[in-house]
Order: sequence, then structure tokens, then C-alpha cells
Amino acid sequence: MIAGGRSGARGAPARLRLRDTATGAFPTPDPRLPVRSRRQPRKPDSRIASGEVFATVGAMPDSTPTARTVCAHVVLDLVAASAGEAIEQLAAGFAGVPGAPAARTLASAVLEREAQASTFLGHAAALPHARLLGVNDLAVAFGRARRPIPWTRDADPVELVFLGVVPAPQPRAHLEFMRRLARALTDAQATAALRAAPDEPAVRAWLRDHLQMQ
Repeated sequence: MIAGGRSGARGAPARLRLRDTATGAFPTPDPRLPVRSRRQPRKPDSRIASGEVFATVGAMPDSTPTARTVCAHVVLDLVAASAGEAIEQLAAGFAGVPGAPAARTLASAVLEREAQASTFLGHAAALPHARLLGVNDLAVAFGRARRPIPWTRDADPVELVFLGVVPAPQPRAHLEFMRRLARALTDAQATAALRAAPDEPAVRAWLRDHLQMQ
């Protein structure tokens, strides 16, 4: 025999219970079975963040610590007939940078980026670079050309080459480095000092003082 019940929310019938035909009573619930509540509280999903919402990208904090800027190596007498040759030579000096790929792989990535848009900065300088996963620090190799290198299709001459390996999760580190580099390049005395630096220690000291490179 089936016992009826009142209608639930929105006209839905209440849960039906079977009456014992012999005794006319409803059976006692089995205590071994779990009791289900109609409205159990939901546990928060640990995959959902509960942080602040920032209105602009500029207001967002860095999701990872700010990358250091390190000097991978220095070439004082860089000899190259094109941007490609300069990039290939400088890419060979990143073997000591943790996470950096092989020289050929790195050069290929930098050349692919260069093909999209020239990294000629003016002031006879260029900043070829590639954004890569697996590197924690912004690593830069510096080359000072013995003779100007025709860098662009218009053969804009470059004498100072800064080849950068940029940690992909930290683009702001690269932007900050570009800001410091642009400020140094527009300083005639600073640029003249870099061109006249007599040896590698002097160049590294300039990079440390002007670009905060370690």
C-alpha cells in the first residue's frame, strides 16, 4: 500500500514511503544506511581562489618572485656580418644559465622572435630576446661589435648587442630591464663609457651599475 504525502516545493510530490500491509505501520529506517539531508552545506572547492579582484593589469601583484638579472657572458670583440650571426654567437654563451636550452635551440627561438619585429633600439643598440619556460632569471649576454652590424632591412648599424633570455612567467622583469637599458642608452656619457670599457671586468661593472645585472 502506498501512502501519499503533501506536495513539496514548486508542486513536486513529497517522497513516498511504503506502508506495511500487515501492521499498517511505516517501516523503521535502517540505522546502517546514511541519512541524507535535504540541504547539505557545500564544501568550498580548493581549486577556486578567494583572493582580491584587481581592476587593471597594472594593479596585479607578480604571481612569482621578481626575477634577477644576470650576465650570462661578455664578448668584447664581436665580429658578425648580420644580426643572425651575432645572435648565434651570443647564444653559445648561456650554457651556465640554469634552464637555458642548447645554443642552437636558443638561437632559433631568438631569430624567430626577431623575424616578427626587429629589436633594434636606436643608439646603435639592439635587444634580441626570447621568452622561455624553465628559466628563473633574466639572463643577458652582451656583445660589443668591432664593426657596426647591419641589423635591420634598412641596414641600421648596431654596435651594442644585449641578448636576453626572459622567464616566460615574469614578463615584467623584461620590461623593467628595457626601461633601465633605454635610460642608459640615452645617457651619452654612460654609453661612451661602455664603448670605451677596456676589459670584461670593466664591462661587467658598467652592466651592474647601470642595468643592475649580477
